[in-house]
Amino acid sequence: MNLPDFVKQSWRDHRRFVLFFTIVALIIRLYLVAVFPHIGGDTIVYEKLANDIIATHTFSISDSAPYVPNDIRTPGYPLFIAAIYVVFRHHETPIRLAQVLLDILTCFLIAMIVLAIAPDPNRMRMALLAFAIATVCPFLANYTASILSETLTIFLTTLALFFCINALKRGGVRYWLLSGITCGLTILVRPDSVLLAAAIGITLLVALFAKKDFKSLVIGASAFGFSIIAVMSPWIIRNFVTLKKFQPLSARYAEMPGEYVPKGYMKWVRTWIDNSKYENLALWTLDDREIDLGALPDKAFDSEEEKNRVADLLEKYNDNTEMTPELDQQFGQIADERIARHPFNYYFWVPAKRGVSLWFDTRTELLPINGVLLPIKQQINDAPIDFTIDFWMFLLNAGYIVLGIVGVYLMRKDRILILLTVLAIGIRTVYFASLENTECRYVLEVYPLLEAFTAIGLFAIWTRIQAGAKAPESVKPA
Repeated sequence: MNLPDFVKQSWRDHRRFVLFFTIVALIIRLYLVAVFPHIGGDTIVYEKLANDIIATHTFSISDSAPYVPNDIRTPGYPLFIAAIYVVFRHHETPIRLAQVLLDILTCFLIAMIVLAIAPDPNRMRMALLAFAIATVCPFLANYTASILSETLTIFLTTLALFFCINALKRGGVRYWLLSGITCGLTILVRPDSVLLAAAIGITLLVALFAKKDFKSLVIGASAFGFSIIAVMSPWIIRNFVTLKKFQPLSARYAEMPGEYVPKGYMKWVRTWIDNSKYENLALWTLDDREIDLGALPDKAFDSEEEKNRVADLLEKYNDNTEMTPELDQQFGQIADERIARHPFNYYFWVPAKRGVSLWFDTRTELLPINGVLLPIKQQINDAPIDFTIDFWMFLLNAGYIVLGIVGVYLMRKDRILILLTVLAIGIRTVYFASLENTECRYVLEVYPLLEAFTAIGLFAIWTRIQAGAKAPESVKPA
C-alpha cells in the first residue's frame, strides 16, 4: 500500500481519528511557530547563503563583492530557503509554515512505515497509533519553529527509510532507486546523512546476499549507489571547478576557505567533554569570548600540574581571545599525553557517555528554559517551573526509547528490518558520540524510526493489559 492509498483507506475507515490528530498536529506546530520562533547561530549562515544565491547566484556568505564561494554548508537547506524567499519574499514565517507541513507529512510516513513492518491482523491499528504518537511528539515538532535544517532532513530521512523498507519487503529496482535519490537529497541538506546511506547500503548488501540473488544484488546496489551520485554530482562538480578540490560533502568544521581550525584544542576537549553542558563555554565561544578556567570541570585535568599548564594557555588565549596555532599545538600535546595515560577513557568511556547523553536528554533546547536536571535539589530551588517541564520531557523521551526497544524486541524475527534499525540508529550514535559537540538534536533524524517501534511496543503492551483485564476471575471453591 502506497502513501495515497493509506491516506484514502485511513480516511475512509478512520476519518474522525485521522482528522482529529491531523488538526492536533497542526495546532501544536502552529502554536510553537507563533510562541517559540527560534533563531540559532546556523540560521544566520543559512539565510546569508540563501540571500547570496538569489542576489548573486553564488554559494557564498559574503556581505559584499567580491562574493567568495565556499563549502561551509551543503546547499540543500539554503536552496529550500531561497525557493521560499523567491515566492514569499524575505520572510521567515513561510519557511516555518512549510516546515509544519513537512513535519505533518513525516507523521504520515511514520504510520506508513509501521503499516509496512507490523504483523497482521493489527497493522492498521498500529499504524494509526503511530500516527497519533508522531503528531503529539514535541521533540520533532519544536524544530518546525526554527530556521534550521532538522525538519527537512527528518522528512527526507523518513522518506528514504520508507522507500528502503518497501524495497526490502517488495523487491524491485524502483524502490532502491527512489531510496537512493532521497538519500542523495538528504545528504545535500545535511552531510552527516551519509551515515543513513551507509546503513541502507549495508542492509541492501546483507539482504540480497542472504537470498543469494546476485542479479538483484548488482541491480539494486547499482540503482541505489548511482542515484545518490547522480543527485550529488552537481555539488561535487561545483566544488571541484570552483574550489579546486574534491569535496562531496562540506567542510568538516564548517570553516571558510583558508580559515585555521584548532584541531589540537578540539582534541583536548574530546578527552573530557561528555555532554552538552560545557559546549557553550568550551566550543561555541572560541575566538569570541574568554574561557573561564574556574568554570571547567575537574575531569578536564589529570593533575594540578596539568591544570596549571591549561591555566597558562587560557591566560594567553584570553588576552585577545584568539586560538593561535602555537596555543593550539600545546593543547594538542596535552591531549596526546592524556590519551596515552588513559586510552580507554578517550576511545570508549567518554564517547559512551556522550552517546547516552545524545539520547537521554530533556530535549528542551529550543524552549526558553534551562534544560538542566542535575543537581535535582538545586534545580528545584532555583527554577521549579523549568525543572518540572524538563523532568516530564525527560520521562517522555525515556518512555519513547523504552517502548521503542520493546517494539524492536517484538519484531526480532524480522532480522533484516532489525539490522536496518540497528545500523541507522547505531552508526549515527557512534559517529556523533566520537565528536566533541554532543548536541542531542543530532539523533533526531532517526527518531521517526524509533517512534514507529514505539507504536508497536505500546500497542502490544496495551493489548496485553486489556486481555488481562477481560480475563475471567478464577472460581473459588465452595
